[in-house]
Amino acid sequence: MTTPLGQEVLRGSVRLNGLAVPLALVLAVGTLWAQSEMEDLPRAPQIAGGGPASSQSDAGGRAGASATASTDGSVTLKQLGLPADALDQAERRLPSPEQRAATNAAAGFPAAPASFLPLEKAAVVQIAAAPQADPWAQAQQAVELVGSVLAENDSSDSRRARLEELTADIGRSLETAVPDGLAAKNKALAERLDAFKQLLDSYFATSYGKLSYFSFERYSRWWRRRGVASELREALDRLGAEVRAARAAAPAAGPAAPALAPPVLARFPSRAGAGLKEGELPTVTVRSPSGKLTRVHAFPDAGAFAVRVMAPEKGRWTATAASGDEVSFDSTSTGGKSIRIDPKSPKTFTRADGRRFTPVGMNLCWVLEGNSPQERAEGWRRYLDKMAATGQNWVRVWCCPWSMFIEGNQTGVGRYDAKAAAALDRVFELAAERGIYVQLVLEYHGMLRPKNDWSRNAYNAANGGPCQKPGEFFSSAAARRYFKRRLDYMIARYSGYENLLAWELWNEVDLTLCNPVNVLRWHEEMGAYLKQHDPAGHLVTTSTAGETVLYAPLWMQRELDYAQIHIYRRDLAKSLPGFIDNIDHYRKPSLAGEAGQDAAWEPYIWETKFDPAAIGLHDALFAGLVSGSAGTGMFWWWDKYIETSNHYGVFRPASKLATWMEAMSGDIGKASVSVSGSKVRGLGLHAPGRVLVWLKDEDYVPTEKVPTPSAVTRGAARVKVEVPAEGSWELTRFDTWTGEQKPAGTVTAHGRKLEFEAASFSRDVAYLGIQR
Repeated sequence: MTTPLGQEVLRGSVRLNGLAVPLALVLAVGTLWAQSEMEDLPRAPQIAGGGPASSQSDAGGRAGASATASTDGSVTLKQLGLPADALDQAERRLPSPEQRAATNAAAGFPAAPASFLPLEKAAVVQIAAAPQADPWAQAQQAVELVGSVLAENDSSDSRRARLEELTADIGRSLETAVPDGLAAKNKALAERLDAFKQLLDSYFATSYGKLSYFSFERYSRWWRRRGVASELREALDRLGAEVRAARAAAPAAGPAAPALAPPVLARFPSRAGAGLKEGELPTVTVRSPSGKLTRVHAFPDAGAFAVRVMAPEKGRWTATAASGDEVSFDSTSTGGKSIRIDPKSPKTFTRADGRRFTPVGMNLCWVLEGNSPQERAEGWRRYLDKMAATGQNWVRVWCCPWSMFIEGNQTGVGRYDAKAAAALDRVFELAAERGIYVQLVLEYHGMLRPKNDWSRNAYNAANGGPCQKPGEFFSSAAARRYFKRRLDYMIARYSGYENLLAWELWNEVDLTLCNPVNVLRWHEEMGAYLKQHDPAGHLVTTSTAGETVLYAPLWMQRELDYAQIHIYRRDLAKSLPGFIDNIDHYRKPSLAGEAGQDAAWEPYIWETKFDPAAIGLHDALFAGLVSGSAGTGMFWWWDKYIETSNHYGVFRPASKLATWMEAMSGDIGKASVSVSGSKVRGLGLHAPGRVLVWLKDEDYVPTEKVPTPSAVTRGAARVKVEVPAEGSWELTRFDTWTGEQKPAGTVTAHGRKLEFEAASFSRDVAYLGIQR
């Protein structure tokens, strides 16, 4: 049973000034708008009957209706009939009453009525459970509200704040609604999008904060006379028509990755930590529905303790602290299992259900947009949205002094920054919602370099740490104990995320210039510690800047699950496969965790439009896939290059090829490829029943003098490729720049050699073969 207002909330709308507004939009336009509208929301009527009725829960975990309204007429979550297990999620996404009061006071707003707080929680729960809102509908609704706000007679300050939020909401909706790269390839759409933005700016780009009350009123009257809402509505409709036409003309994108199962957060009171020494974490025993027991640590959380649990079994779970406190929760998920090494193909990754996992992505080591946590999270969301929309499923994230610095000079050794940790929580949540796995870098080389960030290192004796010199970080017994304590904290807080692909202990550890023997022993010890204490068994890796003295000994360690290279070369299509060959004999997956063109390090490059055709990015992606690496080459220049030049569309064809490759079963091997003629390089892979050939024009490489070389058409060539078996093979020509596929005939293999004629091409092309 729900109140009339509760029923409206459950349908996903509330009424503001007589207009039905989606709850998603209410939250999107921000807390300030919601607070300014508090008094306009109808109070929920008292539920008739007065006497308490029993509250029950059905098998789906939905709380029954409470029969008694609160004394002030406010609506409770139980009265709205919302899922009881979603309350915790709602509370975590909303500001605390203290935070809300401080925000209101700073902004000059009155305190929010109590009646709205459960409605906000209800909105969060409803939106989390509902499909993602249509961005066009959100933009259209915001445009409609512009007219509504301008027509009101309330205070100028109130309308000022709401118009600012509406303008931002329209912009955010358009970012989602207009597919990445589409405008860059469609002149008509680009012109229409620019026209709409100019129209929006002409009305609302004026700095509201600098307008006096009377100036703002004059603007408002002028906007009303001009019929702003009508003009914007018409312009938005024209833009929508152009987007639909561009979508119809563009090749279809691959399916978006499904969201990954979120972990369960179970909270315990502060007494769970009673009797522990400083820095020690309480131990919690988790029992699965099948009776399996797992011991995990709880981490400090808002004055209490919490455990984050990956719950891959359906049914009732219990978590019991040493203090005797117990928390139970139900899991409906059969997911929630980490990525593993494929036992049948030890150079590749596999999902819990046995399907191959091929990382496709880029570095996104930090996002420095904005000053507040909300602004930073919005920056991460914008990047991850674009990555997910173009088929990416992997991202590399750093913990470093300028981003998510969990243990540093600001905390002291053995203490952890709760705000930095919460920011990393949000990154994991945003990535999981988009099906993106995170490779988490715990340390970067500059932390042990005196000219970089040694002065900010918590382990530095100057900051109260145990190390007089940087190299002692690896050799000091006290430093190693403190680092294991940090690993305990990181495991407790993040191992419950299914989308944690791997712990990367160090970025380019060879650049610390520390004693190699100590570095190797340290990795062996910390890798073993993670293997022993991470209940989810996430993968472990590290990275080096090059083929230094640490290179081979590190990848020989069994505690490190996969090898990484960082490669910056002019011709990545030529160089990257050679690097992969050098680590192929370790019989473990390899990944180019950083890739880029060496010239990109030169400061003048960014002024000369370096590689505007994205040749290097394209080659890193495809050379990684076809060289025998476990995934694409992961480009480094995410902000100065991919984002500013809008090169996200380059990832779509690579993602489609990776999806095709995931059907390759059994052990995948490199296939020898020979190509008749000159200036064409061939690479190949084969597995039982499948073969892949990539043909690349050797001259199509950006240089300093010629950033965009001409795409010369190479004539037809005879290709010979090694295949697993004789017989009939059906070939498909794959356009590596558009993802378009065309039948290329059926060919018979003799003596495990498949010979076919590749039609003329420019830049590069791939051929996919399936045995029939």
